[in-house]
Amino acid sequence: MERFKVIPSLTFVEALKLALNKTLLFKGRSRRSEYWWTMLAVF
Repeated sequence: MERFKVIPSLTFVEALKLALNKTLLFKGRSRRSEYWWTMLAVF
């Protein structure tokens, strides 16, 4: 069952850096931790 690759979760600062770098990039997906840390910072 090695179909799924385990990706470590991001810290708050790492998530915000990635989110700011991907602001105008409309391809691909973001990590779950990146999304939720960014939502926490926004609200």
